[in-house]
Amino acid sequence: MADSLNFQLEEELEFSSADDEFDMNSSSVWKILIADDDEGVHSVTELVFNSFSFDNRPIQFINTYSGKETLEVLQKEEDIAVILLDVVMETDDAGLRVVEQIRKELKNNMVRIILRTGQPGQAPEEQVLIDYDINDYKNKSELTSRKLKSSVITSLRSYISILKINELNTTLERKVAERTAELAASLEIIEKDEEAGKKIQFKLLPEDNMEIGGITFSREIFPSLYLSGDFVDYFRINERFIGFYIADVSGHGASSAFITVYLKSMISGFIGSYNHNNVELILKPDELLNVINQTLIKEDLGKYLTIFYGLIDLEKNELHYSTGGQFPFPVLLDRKSKDFIRFKGPPVGLLRIARYKKEILKLPRDFSLIFMSDGILELLKDKTLKEQESQLLKILTYESTVTSLIENIGIDSTRFLPDDITILNVRRTASE
Repeated sequence: MADSLNFQLEEELEFSSADDEFDMNSSSVWKILIADDDEGVHSVTELVFNSFSFDNRPIQFINTYSGKETLEVLQKEEDIAVILLDVVMETDDAGLRVVEQIRKELKNNMVRIILRTGQPGQAPEEQVLIDYDINDYKNKSELTSRKLKSSVITSLRSYISILKINELNTTLERKVAERTAELAASLEIIEKDEEAGKKIQFKLLPEDNMEIGGITFSREIFPSLYLSGDFVDYFRINERFIGFYIADVSGHGASSAFITVYLKSMISGFIGSYNHNNVELILKPDELLNVINQTLIKEDLGKYLTIFYGLIDLEKNELHYSTGGQFPFPVLLDRKSKDFIRFKGPPVGLLRIARYKKEILKLPRDFSLIFMSDGILELLKDKTLKEQESQLLKILTYESTVTSLIENIGIDSTRFLPDDITILNVRRTASE
């Protein structure tokens, strides 16, 4: 069933890639499939992207006009990056059926799917986003060329991230196979390969001692193996808000490290959605954790994580945060006092019914927020939880740095660690 697409053609925008080093060698073009039974939709869409390129690659369009034809093309073309998929074609729900078959029968979780409809009443947006594994949902009557380009760019960035995750996964799986065949003779080589994997993962970390809006972020991660299940990130969202998080994935090693890459990809996608489409999920800690929780459960990756996601409101001098089981509790210190920020929240990716709350905390003029992953408790394992908390408060001071904490707690990176250990210090010294 045909429905019209009336773009408000706007002045051409110049977009540049945020990932200049992307060179997956998969193709010299981005393949985008237009699946719509209206020939006019194909023509207008191609007109919008005339002379468009992203990351120095042009777009190659593939055209289909029914759900059946779309699936036939997808079985042959495995490197399609994005599908612009109409909901209503040969049937009222043809597009939705195609989504199901792509994800479940073709097992294609890489292609990014943007649903488009001229009849939003046929498939309400909120329910479709919950029930189907899609990446965006657009009403054709409200879709401008700017919005379409932004949605496609966000989808291409997500596609690149997935390619990188798959590349890392493939590389590590290949190295594990080689280790099985030549274990005794290749121990030194394997250690070098794992060290390379560590370097790849650590390149995703933000710069240490980074100042954003007068706030200094310092961090250190000590993996128990070569690859870590702990991760931190911090970033400027806009002039008012700074975002940051500390996460600890269940388990250790490569499988947990994959989830940290996946988590960063998801949150980077939320930032892109805010920048390009003004979707404010990145500014809503509770809703953000709800989405990550449902995504991890839906993907069934066999992993869950604990996480503290925070926003620093520079305008109101407040900390907005939600937590998903992060422990030990972070410590807030100023020049006169110190105490744990105690809160409740279930781990993320473990319970489908889990719900998360947003808390708001007024920040002192000068403050230091110190976060530690639960690996720190392994170094204090002979003490009760109450004694461990008391010992941590004695060690921590307003002047504490990540380096001094490492020395005072006794972390020795040259020795075996039973668990990954991460320290994040968020600090402002406004009076200096």
